[in-house]
Amino acid sequence: MNLEEKITRGIVSYISSIEHDPAQRRITIKFLKDPEENHIDRILTFSGVEDFSEEEFEDEDVEAGVNVIVSLIGLDEYPEAESVQYVVHTELREMIFRTKEKPQIEDV
Repeated sequence: MNLEEKITRGIVSYISSIEHDPAQRRITIKFLKDPEENHIDRILTFSGVEDFSEEEFEDEDVEAGVNVIVSLIGLDEYPEAESVQYVVHTELREMIFRTKEKPQIEDV
């Protein structure tokens, strides 16, 4: 079972927040159990993040100030010699980064 399957458990996974802390070299993604309720269900944390890049996509609703709930479209893993490259896709952004550390999944 890959990381995306562990996170989604076969259902749509809605994202409450994505936090990138360059000083701590950490990315934290908080997932909602139900988009109608603001209850965080799982937290995915990547530590030791290197080579971070991000592309944000334009969205008319976001630009108009509408609160948009995004979902995880894809979480790809590309193992390398000493690390793993991850690509995280949502409707509003794509993040690419590497880490040598195994990501942590916390059920809340």
